[in-house]
Amino acid sequence: MFDLRAYVNLQMDGVKTEMLQQDNDTRWGSTWKMVDIFLRHRDQIEVYVNLTKGLEKEKLTDVEWGDLEALKKMLEPFKVASILGQGRNTEHGSITFSLVEYDMLLSILEKEKKKVWPSESTYTSRLENAWMKLDKYYQRTDDTAAYRMAMILDPRIKMKYFERNWATKPEWVIEADQKMHEIYHEYKRIEDEDKEMNYEDDLEDSSFNIDILRFGKPEQRKNELVRYLTSDTVIP
Repeated sequence: MFDLRAYVNLQMDGVKTEMLQQDNDTRWGSTWKMVDIFLRHRDQIEVYVNLTKGLEKEKLTDVEWGDLEALKKMLEPFKVASILGQGRNTEHGSITFSLVEYDMLLSILEKEKKKVWPSESTYTSRLENAWMKLDKYYQRTDDTAAYRMAMILDPRIKMKYFERNWATKPEWVIEADQKMHEIYHEYKRIEDEDKEMNYEDDLEDSSFNIDILRFGKPEQRKNELVRYLTSDTVIP
């Protein structure tokens, strides 16, 4: 019986020596790498299967090889996104990149689902499972406002990303805007209460407080968040 690993490791016609790899649940991108190596050694693998007794039924059909090609192409953006997400002290490694990743990857899966595949292909069911799993975690970003707030507080983005990419879901845009205002007013109220307490403690008549004379009471000043959101975004 042939030793598949030894066979694939042979340098034949300039083919690079490398081991076949197995998928690893704890290593991002391992599925893509496994499929990539497998596809590049298709000829050697098919020879091995044809010459090894008992593996006749294990031979892949052209449709199955096509499924692997499609899977590799579909997984490439996932591989790139996971590498970027591991960056430290970079914008791609920050929370502001999370929703962008989800939107991009879900969009890729949705486009793949709309394509016509051979009836015997199992790729479509895998696409549906992948979309459902990714959407499950995407929905969990609603559990905390941090994802949307981080993007809005990026002066290069503000509300523009949501208005542009969530145009088909206007209720999501409204919700993000409302949540940002709620959080702003929550922290603003705490700050104003602290200031009012200090004013009363410092002066018997708070109307003579220098800060109030200069800037007015908090509720008299224009909403800082409104000024921020209505101003132009910073050019990246």
